[in-house]
Amino acid sequence: MAEQPTKTIPDFTGLTSFGDDIRVAIFGASGGIGRGFIEHLRDDPAVAHIYAVSRNPDSIAIDDPKLSAHGYDPRDETSLEQVAARIKEDGPLTLAISAIGLLHDDASGLEPEKTWRHLDADSLAETYFANAVVPILIAKHMLPLLPRDQRAGYAALSARVGSISDNRIGGWYGYRAAKAALNQHLRCAAIELGRRYDQAFCIGLH
Repeated sequence: MAEQPTKTIPDFTGLTSFGDDIRVAIFGASGGIGRGFIEHLRDDPAVAHIYAVSRNPDSIAIDDPKLSAHGYDPRDETSLEQVAARIKEDGPLTLAISAIGLLHDDASGLEPEKTWRHLDADSLAETYFANAVVPILIAKHMLPLLPRDQRAGYAALSARVGSISDNRIGGWYGYRAAKAALNQHLRCAAIELGRRYDQAFCIGLH
């Protein structure tokens, strides 16, 4: 039997295009993806500070002077204003990442719909709020903190299933629609950002 080729995963090379003294805000910092971003970024010598923002800041273990935990309530926009004000005290923010997303929730019984017979107004509203509304409200408060004279940006977790043209099997009504809405939100923000910040970006990540 022929030997199967091995797949090499490249090492994390750091945020080399952003210069030095990078400050990063991670929203959804207590989730698996958010923690993954933090683990990578805290090892990058160019990163000066990480603002770990979560609904449960007490769950974030702080054992690094680069890291500070901050709480927010996604249903209270004033809490986002407070986080933004705290970050602004330290100067411009280089990068903000929204690692927030909701596909299912065991506590509320929310699950991705397999058929239109499973559609429920409350579940759709919750899915839209978590996946489309919260990330763009984060952008609303983080984008003004970006510097105008250097590379900086905002990234939010989207998903390929949000693509309308790529949807060939259906299902997951709420999640697909919410991610499609998020993509449109980010596109609008990217256009507006480009008019004011020459080197900044606003993107969705799959």
